[in-house]
Amino acid sequence: MQMDLRKLLQEGKMSFSLPITGGASCAIFDRIPTKKSTWPSVLVVCLTAYASQLWAMDESPSGGAVELADENEAIAPAAHLWRSLALSYGSTRHHYREPDPLGRVDPLDSETGSIPTTQATLRWRGKLAQALPEIAVQAQASYAQGQTDYNGYLQSGMTLTPYSARTGNTLRAYNLRVGLPLNAFTRQPQGQNNWAQHIAPYAEQSWHHWQRNLTQYGETFTWQTTSLGVMALWPLVDLGLPQFSRFTLEADLSTGRTRNPHMAAPALGFAADLGSASTSSAALALHYEATSTWLLGLRYEAQRMSFGASPIVAGLQYPGSSSNEQSLAVSLGHNF
Repeated sequence: MQMDLRKLLQEGKMSFSLPITGGASCAIFDRIPTKKSTWPSVLVVCLTAYASQLWAMDESPSGGAVELADENEAIAPAAHLWRSLALSYGSTRHHYREPDPLGRVDPLDSETGSIPTTQATLRWRGKLAQALPEIAVQAQASYAQGQTDYNGYLQSGMTLTPYSARTGNTLRAYNLRVGLPLNAFTRQPQGQNNWAQHIAPYAEQSWHHWQRNLTQYGETFTWQTTSLGVMALWPLVDLGLPQFSRFTLEADLSTGRTRNPHMAAPALGFAADLGSASTSSAALALHYEATSTWLLGLRYEAQRMSFGASPIVAGLQYPGSSSNEQSLAVSLGHNF
């Protein structure tokens, strides 16, 4: 037997409720008045409630999307640094020494002082193709210009006369590194802290130019460096420090050798290749996620390198040298 819903509603014998997730918890229609003119109003209310429910369903993320977001959130702090462009400014403490090949004094001359330094760093991490492993790429360019204190000797025959002056320095460097995050080699069970994603061994190639303007003449050094190292970008929350969830610790260690070092002093008619030698560096930085896109950082780095002696050219010889540098810089970065 068919039932006339309009008749039941008019007689007040039927009530119903419709849940609405987009506004109030539910709308309840009970014992609707028996006036015929009320029915169109009831229909409008019902359609409005139904449309509101559909709108709320469209606005709410699906369960699968929520789970995916939660899974990706585990690497979000480090991901902001792995894909970022940063500009830093600081000071580099430069300490350069040349030995006396005859052993008369130690050192034969030295340069000491702090040089303002600006550096730009671009980082990217991802896959070049779906079938290839994930890689981490970093490109850097730095520029430093300033004066240092020269302490050495003027040489006339075998006679050495102490001498001090100020030396102008201009240094430029360009670095390119390619790393392979350890999670490309390891598979950890779901739910465990994936520490391997934070560490990336790398190979780096760099190009250097140093213009050293002494009082009497100028010297130009050019060289390349090939290094192997390992870097880590580790969110402090993954070290059991949830109260520092916006901070990420960076550590970097590398060792390598200089390649194709060359020194020229045009005023003296001298130009020669220098001996290759070892290089090493270590860096420690702390990054703060000020917003979802802007990063602040504080970085300390120490570097050591050497040049070997040159052959004798036109009666002159570069005796070799060692250089130690320590830098401290603040940075502002933007992730993408």
